[in-house]
Amino acid sequence: GLEREVARAFSIRKTLLVDSSECALAKIKNRQEFEILQADIEKVLKIPWRPSLVTCMDVLEHLENDDRVLNNLSEQLAPGGLLVLSVPSHRFLYSGWDRVLGHKRRYSQKDLKRKVTGAGLAIERICHVWSFMVLLAPYRWFTPSKQLKAEFPRVSRITNQLLIELGRIERKLSEWITIPVGTSLILSAKKR
Repeated sequence: GLEREVARAFSIRKTLLVDSSECALAKIKNRQEFEILQADIEKVLKIPWRPSLVTCMDVLEHLENDDRVLNNLSEQLAPGGLLVLSVPSHRFLYSGWDRVLGHKRRYSQKDLKRKVTGAGLAIERICHVWSFMVLLAPYRWFTPSKQLKAEFPRVSRITNQLLIELGRIERKLSEWITIPVGTSLILSAKKR
């Protein structure tokens, strides 16, 4: 899964997976590869060591007190440590689908920057991703809530490959230009 890819990409020696859900943690395969901590990150968080990298992918939008969570994560990071997070972007895209997914909010780039710097972190990079999906997002405004599901719809193998390729193209483009829209934001920030 993602945890293995991140560990490989960053040459990480120790990995701790944190979730408040016992059910979610029980689904982890190869549990011996990771340390596991069941904890509510909205409360006081005590990681058994000071990590050099914390990832928080599509989590903040589900929590009541995202400022407190960012402060908790910042406090746990080693000096110079890196926080990488993703959140859904553009408040105007908020729809019934967000409610079905349990999202409390979507983020503007300005608000996310303010929250992260308020937690004592220096932003290294912030960018929109999934720009090509923005045109499809309004479809969710017009879909009756009872027809919406939390899962992404299944797509054909060809469509999946097309989406992967569009993501690669977008990533390459983002090295040269600032992409102004996308259904998500990805941010990296260092502990001061």
